[in-house]
Amino acid sequence: MNTSPSLHHYIEPTLGQGVAERLMADRVIGFLYNTARESPSALQRFAASKRLTQALASWEFDRPLLSPQRTIGFAVQRMGIDLSDAVADPSTWRTLRQLFERQIRFWDSRPMPARETAIVSPADGKLLHFGGGEDAMVSVKRRFFSVPELLAKQTWASQLGAGRGISVRLTPEVYHYVHSPVSGKVLDVYDVDGAYHSCNPSALVSFDSPYILNRRRVVIIDTDVTGGSSVGVVAVIAVAAMMIGRIEDHYSETHYDAPTPLSPGLTVVQGAPMMMFRPGSSTVIVLWPSERAIATPQLRELSTKRHVPSRFGEWLMMPWNEVLVRVRSQVADVSPPQT
Repeated sequence: MNTSPSLHHYIEPTLGQGVAERLMADRVIGFLYNTARESPSALQRFAASKRLTQALASWEFDRPLLSPQRTIGFAVQRMGIDLSDAVADPSTWRTLRQLFERQIRFWDSRPMPARETAIVSPADGKLLHFGGGEDAMVSVKRRFFSVPELLAKQTWASQLGAGRGISVRLTPEVYHYVHSPVSGKVLDVYDVDGAYHSCNPSALVSFDSPYILNRRRVVIIDTDVTGGSSVGVVAVIAVAAMMIGRIEDHYSETHYDAPTPLSPGLTVVQGAPMMMFRPGSSTVIVLWPSERAIATPQLRELSTKRHVPSRFGEWLMMPWNEVLVRVRSQVADVSPPQT
C-alpha cells in the first residue's frame, strides 16, 4: 500500500502562484491517516490522545538542551523562522518552547487596514476561504465542517446560519498568538472537549467535518456595538491539534501588557492578541453571517486558482487552495448593499 502523500502547495499572494510546502512528519501523518474513514481508527485515536500529545510536546519543547543556542539556531534555519521582530532577545532562550511561544512586535511588523469594518486574519498561517450558502463553495462546508457541531451551541449556530468564514492553519514555525479579527463585545466563551488530531492537510481530508473531532475554544463576539466592526455576531474558534497542550486566554489591548482572561462583557479591539497556542500546529476558524461580510476579491480569486497541486483541491475535486496570510491583514469587509 502506498502511503506517500502527494505534494501540497499554498498560494503566495505576492507571487500569485503556488509554493510547495514542506510539511513536518508528513510521511508519518500520511501513514496514520492514509485511509478515509467516517470515524478515527484505534491507532488514530491513540496518536491524537491528550496523554500522547502532552508527552510529545514536553519532549519536543521542554527538554533541557545541551547547547541551547546551537539547537535553537538549527531549528530557526531549518524551518525558515524570521526572528527580526521578536520581542525578547533570542540569545536568552534556553528551550524550544521559548522559540515557538515567542512574542513579536506586531504593532510594527503586522500593519492593520484603516477601515474599522474589515475582518482581519486572526493568525499567521495558510488560509482557506469558505463561501456563503448561496455560492459554489457551499459544497466545501457540507464536507469540511458543520456549523452546529463545530460551535456545539445551537443558540450561536442559528445566528450564524449558513455563514461565511475562513480557517487559518498554523504550522509549528509560525507565530502562535491568536488576535481578535474584529472589534466588539464578548458574548460567550466556552470549551468543547475533543481529541488532538493533526492539522496536516492529509489528516484534515481523511474525515468529513474533521474539526469537530478536536478540542476547541470558542469565543462569540457581538460586533454591532459602539466601536464594533458592524459585521454581526462573529465566532472565533481556536482548534487544538497534535502537540498542542493548551489554548490559553491572553487578551491585551496594548501590546502584550496586562493579559486578561476572556469573559462575557469584555470589549475586544480588532488586531489585539486574545489567545495563544502552547505550542505545535493548530487552526483558527472565524465565522460570520453570510449577508454581513465577504472575503476580499484577492482571497476569493486565489483560493480558486486552477492548476495548483493542493490536497484540499484533490479531495474536493475542484480548485480550493490555501493562501498565505499574516495576522492582522485584511481578509474580509462589509458586504456591498443589495440592489
